[in-house]
Amino acid sequence: MDKLRKKQLLKSYKARPSVGGVYAITNVVTGKRIHSITTDLKGSRNRFVFAQQMNSCVHPQLRDDWARLGGQSFRFDVLETLVQKEGQSDGDFRTSLRRYLISYPPGHLLAGMNSAMALHKVY
Repeated sequence: MDKLRKKQLLKSYKARPSVGGVYAITNVVTGKRIHSITTDLKGSRNRFVFAQQMNSCVHPQLRDDWARLGGQSFRFDVLETLVQKEGQSDGDFRTSLRRYLISYPPGHLLAGMNSAMALHKVY
């Protein structure tokens, strides 16, 4: 692939709108769940599926249940989707996503990082 084509592909990749949102990882046995936000829903879902296949827990708060029940006892649900607006900075997009997360029913807020975002709710 020549350099010009490579630059064009990279530019079009960066120009595509990001699709983020609020998602839940739910323990289908106990009903315990975590709500979180991400700027890349597809990537977060892929990480979850990979973690299930590798039996590797996706979040420290779920570690005990994951070890006891296995990754197949969890599911990934998209609760809200939000497309990054043209010209919207990544920081503003994250702030919009946080507002969506905060609007969900009250729960325990965790300050911590995962690969997607720094705000979670545990129920």
